Amino acid sequence: MKLSDLNRSDLVIRTAWLYYTYGLTQEEISRQLNLSRPMVQRMLAQATHEGLVKIRIDHPLVDCLELEKRLMERYPLRLCRVCPAPGEASEQVMPGLTLLGAATMEEFLRTPNPLTVALGTGRTLKACVHAISSLNGSQHRVVSLVGNLRQDGSASPFDSVMPLADKIGAERFFLPAPVIAANLKELKTLQQQPIYRNVVRIAEQADVSFISMAGLSKQSPLFLEEFITEAEMQQALDQGASGEFLGHILGQEGQLLEIDLNQRAAGVRFTPPLTRTVIGISGGTNKHHIIQKILQGGWMNGLITDEFTARFLIST
Repeated sequence: MKLSDLNRSDLVIRTAWLYYTYGLTQEEISRQLNLSRPMVQRMLAQATHEGLVKIRIDHPLVDCLELEKRLMERYPLRLCRVCPAPGEASEQVMPGLTLLGAATMEEFLRTPNPLTVALGTGRTLKACVHAISSLNGSQHRVVSLVGNLRQDGSASPFDSVMPLADKIGAERFFLPAPVIAANLKELKTLQQQPIYRNVVRIAEQADVSFISMAGLSKQSPLFLEEFITEAEMQQALDQGASGEFLGHILGQEGQLLEIDLNQRAAGVRFTPPLTRTVIGISGGTNKHHIIQKILQGGWMNGLITDEFTARFLIST
């Protein structure tokens, strides 16, 4: 049976994504999509002939567009982008998230109008920044949403503000703070500093913010990077923690937990309903529930994710 033009276009794009973005072999693609090897070769040739394959694959998948539409109907999102993936594990969705996140960031950065772009921290955001094409963005400002210091003064390697500002030639503002202060007295002293207040003011007025998120476990960046102790993490879990973003711990209904860690969080805190654009870039099975909680709590109004996560968010 001959494929319809719509189905064939979808297959061409999916084949190109799997081959060029995820590095699957033609044989692997053949098995995954139930196509013959010659058909895979023809799909790849068509993608190249039609100019879909450049540095990135310049075309969305039809079913991913449908997932975006359904997510925006389900949640109050201003922006939603969904990428295809060969599987739902974190390492399987990361390449697609990285390219789609970088492309979305570039859409904002290429505007000639001066923008203030605020960033959280984490592996996903740093990977997106690394994938951004070099461009002249000297009219923009890049600012931290959260500190990047441990209690001993050492820094995590996952800051994205400096790399992005260096890449586009923008002015940068770094929040001089730990992710979580040692105690309330330290936090209040920090909040009284003019430098801290100025950076927070700029971040709160950002035109667009990009954030990442994580569950709470011994594999979580917040714990692995030694921003919190095992005892603090366990206390949060005992009180119903579902995960964190920007160092803030959320409960099972997407609400900020009334716990000591949240009282000591030194980063910028959003206040729903949001009046500015806050875009989360995250996916993979280990992020499903925290993404859902953040959406339920109204902590972001933009989402870049993978097709498996999108289906989970729609079905629950």
